[in-house]
Formats: sequence, C-alpha cells, structure tokens
Amino acid sequence: MKLPFKIVPFITGLPMFVLLLVISPSMAQDSVQSLHGTIKSARTQGIQNEEIDKLIQRAREKEVSDQDIAGILQPAVETATEHFPYNLVINKSLEGIAKDVQPNVIIKTENKLQNNVRIAAKMTDEWIKNPTIQDLIGRNGQTGSDNTFRNQVLKSAARAMFQGVPTNELRQLFTDMAQGETAAHMYPKQVSVAIGVLPDLPTTKNHPDVSRAIILQSIKRHFTSSQIQQLPSAMIRAEQMGQLPAEAISNNMKNQMTQGEVAMTILQGLFDSNGNFKGGPPTGIPPGLNNPHAPGSHGNSHGMNNGNGHSGSH
Repeated sequence: MKLPFKIVPFITGLPMFVLLLVISPSMAQDSVQSLHGTIKSARTQGIQNEEIDKLIQRAREKEVSDQDIAGILQPAVETATEHFPYNLVINKSLEGIAKDVQPNVIIKTENKLQNNVRIAAKMTDEWIKNPTIQDLIGRNGQTGSDNTFRNQVLKSAARAMFQGVPTNELRQLFTDMAQGETAAHMYPKQVSVAIGVLPDLPTTKNHPDVSRAIILQSIKRHFTSSQIQQLPSAMIRAEQMGQLPAEAISNNMKNQMTQGEVAMTILQGLFDSNGNFKGGPPTGIPPGLNNPHAPGSHGNSHGMNNGNGHSGSH
C-alpha cells in the first residue's frame, strides 16, 4: 500500500512533456490525428496543398503545437465548406503566426473575419442580382456563373467590415454604386477597389457619407483603379501638409455643399493634369474631371491598371 507514495515524488520530478505522456499516453497521438483530420478536410474542400503546407511550416517554425495548428486551420476549412473565398482566412492566419500572436487569439480573429465573410457574401449576392449590376457584368464579357467578380467584391467587403466599416455604411455604398449614372461608368475592377479604400479614407470614421461621395465621384469621373487606390494616402498627405485641411474634407461641408461638390473639391487637389499623384495644391485636374467623356486611363503612367485592359469609360 506504500507504493503510490513512492511513485508520486518520482512523477513530480519529471519534465512536463514526459509527465503528460505518463498521465495520458494517447494525448500526443490524438493531437497528430486531429491535425491529419483537419488537413484531410481542407483538401476535400478545395484548399490547395501549397497553402496548407505553408501554414503548417510557418506554424511549426514558431513551435506551434499540432493541436493549435489544427485549430488555426479549421476556420479556413469552414469558410471553404460554405463556398466562400477561404484565402482571406488563410492569409490572416499567416499574419498572426508571423507576428507571434497566441493561437487562441489567431483563432478568435479568424472567427471574426469568417463572420464578416458570411455577411459580405449575403450582401454581395443580393447586390449582384440587381439588373444594373448584371448589365455591368455582361458588358465586360463575364457571365452570371463567373464567380471571379463576385469573389473580388466579397473579399473587399469582408475586409472593409473587418477594418471597422459598419455594415449599414457598406450596404449604402453598394446601393449608391448600383444607381444609373454611377453604374454606367463602372467596370468590375473599380468596384472591388472602391470598396477596398472605404476603411482607409480619413473621412470614413466621422463622415462616411463624404467618403461615399468621394468614391462615387471618382467612379463617375473615370478615375482608374490605380488612382482610386491612391485616394486615402493622397488625402492624408495633403491634410498633413496643410494643403487640404481636415475641415475642407468634412467639417460643415455636408451643410454647405452637395456631396458631389465636396468630392470634386477634394479630388481636384490630389492629381496633376497627367493624372499622377501629387498631394499638393491643385495645379490641374485628373482625367475626366473637366470632361465627363474623357477616358480615365489617359495619362496614368504608373501604378496598377484597371485589371481588364479597358479604360474607365464604356
């Protein structure tokens, strides 16, 4: 009967990993089996081997356990199962691993993004059914069964929500972009880029209506995707330089001018007459601002094009 009392000091002197094996020899094996099962599910749902291997390799380099790796991979598997773009979740996982974020925090962040993706998917799918948007898709050589456009918009919307843009503000931008004049000037690449810059515009937090006006005016006036992408940094730099004070963007502007006039006032100071970012006082106007029929691609000598080989006009 004294045997148990002799075992106790022996066990308490063991290293922790040995102690775990003494107490539960199957725990390590269960962890491996859990990861193998998650990997199998990931492959079944269409997640590429390269992406799975990259996540596992990066996690193991950071000494993340197999059990935690399985937990980190699971939200991506669930996202793929729902036929949503899972690479958003994979990329967020890799970002957290690279920054040495604790696995439970990574998983919590993934779950938040996963929820954003679900909301964005519902919003996007409803919006795409709009006849105006169907016309946009058709005139750019795509079909209703082509998910490329849908997934691009969905991902931009999910990112915007993840970065703090309220759902109702995003929904309003969707509604505005489906209106006749705006939709008539849009091409697919512009849509995802326009949604993507919304959380980065300095006016969005306090004056989201002004941000929407800026985006809509940039589309109507044939700004290229590259120029739209430059809007947040250009506005921030112009404000910091004192060339475009914050009050010129937001304070009392809503009560003094129409939203379109606010947007035009801001945009005129951001690019030179060749369409290049300058961030200083206006010495020229971007392509299309002085001529509603001018193509937005003229003079854009740098940056990303609209992605489909077309100019901003159709």
